[in-house]
Amino acid sequence: MKTEYKHLNCEERTLIQLSLERGCTMRAIALSLDRSASSISRELARNGWCDPRSQPARAGRSALAGGYRAPTAHQRAALNRSRGRKPARLAEDGFLWSQVQKLLRQRYSPEQIAGILPRMFPDDSSMRASHETIYTALYAMPRGELRTECLPPCGKVVKFVVHAHAVRIAVARFLIWSAFTSGRQRWMSA
Repeated sequence: MKTEYKHLNCEERTLIQLSLERGCTMRAIALSLDRSASSISRELARNGWCDPRSQPARAGRSALAGGYRAPTAHQRAALNRSRGRKPARLAEDGFLWSQVQKLLRQRYSPEQIAGILPRMFPDDSSMRASHETIYTALYAMPRGELRTECLPPCGKVVKFVVHAHAVRIAVARFLIWSAFTSGRQRWMSA
């Protein structure tokens, strides 16, 4: 199997349709196209395929291919690619982002902001953002003034490596200390 993902092209979709008409399984189709079986499964699910063995034939659809049509599937894929992704909730020029920036500058954490926004705008559901969305917007920002201004109070994590040997030493010291103090307490109470 390939490690890089490449979109299905029109020829591959036509081969999928012809293979379905011949009664091939998804795994056999995937093997012949040198693709993952899950890629073929997603392609068929996206484009209205139904297993002809499990469901009765629908009007206007070929029972052999389960209703999958390569040209229609290719047109749908091209349309979906041209549409692009859903716009970001925190658009840089939006009112919600300006409110989030204002609260970040007042040293509120993203978790606090996610709780404050519904109280500030109780009737407007578009003025809501989860703390994950705020963190994503912050870390997606280029290294600029607001990012450097806002990230340290948001709890920037300092990572450090703890070696197994250091952990064993700390545990041993704790055990010795606890044995020493428990013995001392018995000695003092006697």
